[in-house]
Amino acid sequence: MKISTHHIATTVHGRCLIASPDWAAPTGWLVGFHGYAESAQEQLERLLPIAPDGWGCCSVQALHPFYRKDGSIVASWMTKLDRELAIEDNVNYIRQSIEAIRGSTHEPPVWLVGFSQGAAMAFRAAFFVQPKVDGVIAVGGELPPELRSLPAPAGVQLLLCRGSDDPHYTQAQWDADIAILRSNGAMLDTLEYRGEHPWNDILQEKLRCYLGQ
Repeated sequence: MKISTHHIATTVHGRCLIASPDWAAPTGWLVGFHGYAESAQEQLERLLPIAPDGWGCCSVQALHPFYRKDGSIVASWMTKLDRELAIEDNVNYIRQSIEAIRGSTHEPPVWLVGFSQGAAMAFRAAFFVQPKVDGVIAVGGELPPELRSLPAPAGVQLLLCRGSDDPHYTQAQWDADIAILRSNGAMLDTLEYRGEHPWNDILQEKLRCYLGQ
């Protein structure tokens, strides 16, 4: 018996959590991407304390939900299975999410904030979403391999963050990403903070300062 693989395009509805002081005309947007086995709510709670005055926050939930052992619903961005198709689906999803909040009357600045697995999605959006975003804050997650040979997105400020004792995003990985991004022409800042992998209060305060709070 012969077995073959077929890929079927379909529509899947994603969800975003939006918090804005002025839906009609916020002065900027933070768009967040949570980590593996997390939810949009968790990332929104990270965005709100670092958002500059007048900015809105949009937390995008990954398209693949599942249950934690405690019964809560979390999500994952992608696996290695059909990786290229998953990347295409996610980039299109992020593009539509940004278009939905940007509106048609003005284009406030948009910064992407990705944590852990969500850091890769923030990077991909910075490289592939048009119109371009203004900045990316990537925390605890490495530059995806398919982006390492590409020129850095022009005019996009990147901030690469790592906890000093993070066992998942190691010092070697961080150093390699910094070298690759700089060699590819990135506008790159780096931030190493005291801590391990989880997002913590030290990082939060440093990001508040970085964003002009």
